[in-house]
Amino acid sequence: MSRPTGKSATTPRKTAATPRKSAAAKSASASRKRVAASKPAAPAAPAPTPTPTAKPVPVSAVATLTPKPAKPPKLDRKELLDRVTAGTGMGRNEVRKVLDAALVEMRATLAAGADLDISPLGKVKYIKTKQGRQGEVLICRVKLDEAPEKTATDPLAKPASAR
Repeated sequence: MSRPTGKSATTPRKTAATPRKSAAAKSASASRKRVAASKPAAPAAPAPTPTPTAKPVPVSAVATLTPKPAKPPKLDRKELLDRVTAGTGMGRNEVRKVLDAALVEMRATLAAGADLDISPLGKVKYIKTKQGRQGEVLICRVKLDEAPEKTATDPLAKPASAR
């Protein structure tokens, strides 16, 4: 009794009628396949896009462009000193001492990495410190307090001598 092998008895066998490739032909065929696989496929031609038919817009419907408002000038130390002096009625030297002391304390607090919470201004949150071209740079985020309602009274206190 003969046992059947892995192939069924109905499977046809290869005959000598099919030509065999030589070793050189096999290697040339394999190298062509590798080269073809390594080359990127040619890009497909883009699909033609339909051209939209734009209708002319009447001039009255076009929004008029308004120029950006001019940026207000920078508030420097001298201008701040003048504004506070005018608002309080105090002497310039007194205001300078108070302003300098306040700014020194604010700088020291931020340089230490702490946050500021100054009621009329808002919250100044320290984020990080980095080295800039001209020295140390503190990165902070300022969340402004809501604008106070306009009242008839002046928000700055009058000096004791003016009362």
